[in-house]
Amino acid sequence: MAKSRGLRKAYGFIVSALLLTSQGVAASQSDSFRKIGAFVAPGKITGSAEGPSPKIGARTLYVTRTYLGKGISTMAINPATGMLKKYSNPVKTETTAYGLSLGPDGNMYMGTVPNAHLYRLNTRTQKLEDIGIPIQGEKFVWDLAVAKDGKIYGVTSPHCSLFSFDPKTGVATNLGRMSRQNEFARYIVAGGDGYLYIGTGSTKAGIIAYNIKFRELKEIVPKNAREIGFYHVVKNRNDVVYAVGPKLFYQLHNGNAEEISKQTLDKLMAAGVPATLPKIKGDGESMPIFRLAAGSNGIIFGSTILPMHIFSLNTATGAFENLGKWGDGEAYSLLWHDGQLLIGAYGAPTPLMSYTPSLRVTAESNGASSNPTQVSYPSADEGWRPMAIAVDSNHMAYVGSIGGTGQINGQFDIWNLKTNKVQSIPGLIPNQSIVSLTVDRNGLIYGGTSIVGGSGTTPKAKSAVLFAFNPTTRRVEWQIAPVPGAPSITDLVFAVDGRLFGFAGGTLFEYSPSSHQVRRLAKVDYGNIIYNGATILSNGMIYGLANKGVFVINSLSGETRLVAKAPEAITAGAAVVRDELYFACGSDVFAYKLPN
Repeated sequence: MAKSRGLRKAYGFIVSALLLTSQGVAASQSDSFRKIGAFVAPGKITGSAEGPSPKIGARTLYVTRTYLGKGISTMAINPATGMLKKYSNPVKTETTAYGLSLGPDGNMYMGTVPNAHLYRLNTRTQKLEDIGIPIQGEKFVWDLAVAKDGKIYGVTSPHCSLFSFDPKTGVATNLGRMSRQNEFARYIVAGGDGYLYIGTGSTKAGIIAYNIKFRELKEIVPKNAREIGFYHVVKNRNDVVYAVGPKLFYQLHNGNAEEISKQTLDKLMAAGVPATLPKIKGDGESMPIFRLAAGSNGIIFGSTILPMHIFSLNTATGAFENLGKWGDGEAYSLLWHDGQLLIGAYGAPTPLMSYTPSLRVTAESNGASSNPTQVSYPSADEGWRPMAIAVDSNHMAYVGSIGGTGQINGQFDIWNLKTNKVQSIPGLIPNQSIVSLTVDRNGLIYGGTSIVGGSGTTPKAKSAVLFAFNPTTRRVEWQIAPVPGAPSITDLVFAVDGRLFGFAGGTLFEYSPSSHQVRRLAKVDYGNIIYNGATILSNGMIYGLANKGVFVINSLSGETRLVAKAPEAITAGAAVVRDELYFACGSDVFAYKLPN
């Protein structure tokens, strides 16, 4: 505590002038950037269902995919030939479609994000139509179900509501909020017993039984079973409705929930609906790139968003290689270490993975025998967002994260790369997530936090902190708030003389381990600083990425300036190969020629 008070007293308040000269910016525009190209792959499937189509074939599979930032991709596929037909998105603001279902009128229906429209794909005219917004003020239509009364029912967020749509009359009806405690009505199934079963969350996972005839609802999960997360309600081929929760499982019938064993659940799931797709000709578009990391021999590795394709880019030839779809979520952390690509992921087979390029990819395998190696452990938070990885000289990897749904505390994991054993420390910094990590010359782990927790949580802390973790004692030695009120601390980079630079919100700061002093250097205006997009070069200059372009920090003076305006808004990076800094603008990879 004494050291923390001393650090607070030692805060400096020195603000350096920004060197944003037009000459420095303009000189590097025309010849310093080169466009490499885009990575192309199939987007994430958000819905699939069979339906009629006179033009595609008697048996037609309808599929919706999402390409983040590009809009909804809706397709009809002939399973026999793999040929497809694509439909234009009627409302350009809508980016994702969920709940694809065959209506009683032979048309396909789906809900959208981010403005909660209801779409109809008319299978006779082969046109995708916008029906409108069933409930004003909603953002997501998460799921749809067709009931025996001939109506289509949908569930929404952020007001956890239910609506009905009558295909005969074209009338949509707001049936009200399903839970005052939860904001997500996430899943819906129409049982053959006159009830709708709705999975709500995420604060307290629940199941609502809604009586269609009497428009009455009730919560059917016991209070002691309402944990953080969701119950996924499902109906199998035999019309048996069941729910899969965080820890417990239920069979749902006659408006009630009966707890079942894992063995019974497995039998019900075995009678599920097959989700396999035929090989599709011409499927795939340019994918938004989420992370980049430099490997060896001029190779860069990258990951995409929804789903998580991992790819390599040969910087000598400009050729992309799709290594595989290794999950439906995202790889939040990529780090090259000792001949392996370390991956921290959400929505992947396991939260941690390591890929060895010299070995054949066997992503279909499980466990340590696969490549990538899949690392699972009892304390894993499958809903986490692992924002940062740092490795020390003892081959110990430290992983910082934003917690999963409903978790205000970010998990801090210590991953032994030799044994693949993992120790978890939840709540290392109470009420904070850990979003940036680096290692100093003495082996201390420095971290930056964010006050933002998992989905469904409200920040409790007022300021993000910088902290030092001792791997020997497994304790936090100290923590400080370099800029009180800043919501996050990112892009931590050590200079060659041991001083630490980072960003607290939009403020560049410098921390001196020898004097335990913090100086606030500059309030930068380069747009959003790219997640951990700063890197130090051998000449001691620190280069980083922001939406507006490439900036440099002089590690001797602490001065910073924007040295090049990007040709497009930068969204991901950075990776340095030889004398070039690689980054992504949406789906495209660019290279910036670093000054000599």
